[in-house]
Amino acid sequence: MVKQTVMTSVYGVTYIGAREQIKRRLKERDAIADDSELFGAACYAAKVRGLKWWCFKYTFSLLSM
Repeated sequence: MVKQTVMTSVYGVTYIGAREQIKRRLKERDAIADDSELFGAACYAAKVRGLKWWCFKYTFSLLSM
């Protein structure tokens, strides 16, 4: 068994890399059968992941002032 790389911006994961990791996990679980819906769900999840990281960085920068 191999542990997947942690999906965070700290380690340099891009939007596309995050989207592909999420898409693979959803596909492994047969969570969504339709490929276009699978792609859309992966895009959404990757965007939410990126937004959360941006909010964390912004808040931290304000607290550091």
